[in-house]
Amino acid sequence: MRVRWDTSTLLLRAAAALLLWGDAHPQDWSAAVTGEVRVFAQETDSEIRRTDPSLVVEVEYRPREHVAGGEVRAKGFLRLDGQDGHRTHADLRQLVWTREEGDLDVKVGVDTVFWGVTEFDHMIDIVNQTDWVEDPRGTEKLGQPMVAGAFHSGVGSFELLLLPAFRKRTFPDLSGRLQTYPPTDPAHEDFAAPNGANHVDWVGRWSYSGTGWDVGVYHFEGTSRSPRFLLTIEGTQPVLLPRYDLVSQDAFDGQVAVGHWLWKMEGFYQHDGARRYAGATGGFEYTFTGVGGTRADCGLVGELIRDHRPDGAAGYLQNEVAVGVRLAANDVSGTEAIFGWLTNRDDHRNVWLLDASRRLGTVWKLGLKARGFRHVPRGDVLFGSRDDSYLQIDLTRFL
Repeated sequence: MRVRWDTSTLLLRAAAALLLWGDAHPQDWSAAVTGEVRVFAQETDSEIRRTDPSLVVEVEYRPREHVAGGEVRAKGFLRLDGQDGHRTHADLRQLVWTREEGDLDVKVGVDTVFWGVTEFDHMIDIVNQTDWVEDPRGTEKLGQPMVAGAFHSGVGSFELLLLPAFRKRTFPDLSGRLQTYPPTDPAHEDFAAPNGANHVDWVGRWSYSGTGWDVGVYHFEGTSRSPRFLLTIEGTQPVLLPRYDLVSQDAFDGQVAVGHWLWKMEGFYQHDGARRYAGATGGFEYTFTGVGGTRADCGLVGELIRDHRPDGAAGYLQNEVAVGVRLAANDVSGTEAIFGWLTNRDDHRNVWLLDASRRLGTVWKLGLKARGFRHVPRGDVLFGSRDDSYLQIDLTRFL
């Protein structure tokens, strides 16, 4: 079994080793080990059979003492998969030094930054690359090297991020499950930037939080995290080649709470050369509190998604209606769950998802995930995953 490392991860690994080998107190460390099993609904001719076991190790380092007047945080991730060699991978999710001086924050290293407000599609979340082999929903991210500064004032926060060392999206093995159609070659890619993954990107963002509402806008210049796909032939087989374009993108996000209602929206306008396109998603969440006389809350979610990016760069969500139910038991075990159902208004393809978790005592956590794909037409980016609906169970031990 082979663990894959790209060049930037190797450099970050070396930096982490130098940092973490020092004089650290045992209480500065924490870790979690997760045993996971995916069970697919159908057998296929893929090398990945119905049952796919894997093991995940996550290590976090949070020293109590400051380093050069700032805080240091580090987080490592490793998955060993029993079937898909490309799902066996490691990543440095975080290795960052942060210092606050009055209204100014400075950050140097590797970190994960999330922007966006909607539930089912995070189309403006542009800083970090998607770790696709972790979850086709696109919520898991690779660590991004960055130098960032933020200035906080009475009229909002102003952030500037410089982003070197572009991270390529992870994809399953060519014979793996949860594949595009045709399958995407994970070993090759194409860049619009002359210096490829070494192009330095940047993004500037303004955000403001008021009483019951939040708003933000940004401008991004650099390599798109969402590749479009070019059809090519390898041997006698058609495959897709990821193409990472240079783009300029302006985006906004906002949400406002009115009583039990939460209204939210995010969108972007983007161009790469002569091509210009936009996308937006928005909707609501209505929360019922104290359901059935208990402490539980139940939220109803509804969203519309419209993304005009071409050649599959938008992923599989392009013209969707999404509805969902969120449950928070508000109990000592932290029981929570969300169920979502998304249908494409053009071809009526259906995608459904379930995420649930519950702590078992003080050191264990049980998780449940499910992903389903129905009525996927030929030519759809998800056609390669049409038989890959699955149930995933994971049990985590915190150390």
